[in-house]
Amino acid sequence: MVTWAPHADPRLAGYNIPGLDFRERDAAWKRMHADPSIRHVAGVIGTVCRAHVVLRLRPERVASVGIAMDAAFVGRGYGRRILRELVRYCTEVEALASLVLEVHLWNERAIRAYLAAGFVAGARTDDVLSMEATCAS
Repeated sequence: MVTWAPHADPRLAGYNIPGLDFRERDAAWKRMHADPSIRHVAGVIGTVCRAHVVLRLRPERVASVGIAMDAAFVGRGYGRRILRELVRYCTEVEALASLVLEVHLWNERAIRAYLAAGFVAGARTDDVLSMEATCAS
């Protein structure tokens, strides 16, 4: 059984999914997102670390992104690598114009990774920052 390392930060507790091996966790993730507009692309963009990457396709060639990573791989450059591959995949395979996401303002590490991968900061609410990356055509 491959178990994800837990996130020590209590704000990330929702990403701690104990007791499932990788295959079971992936199946559960897919069941939670059983919508035909959803693309599960972690395996498509390469297995560089334990992470789930989900795209929700929207009108006008835009997709919203959801990412969860094993805590053991956080802070080691994997997130930036995944994001660069994701933008490449969305450009070459899905032919998208842009990717959008929302991130909590306290998640500074994720914000730095998104900026390094070409995402641009947009609107803010009290605790959430919207970001967008343009896919090259």
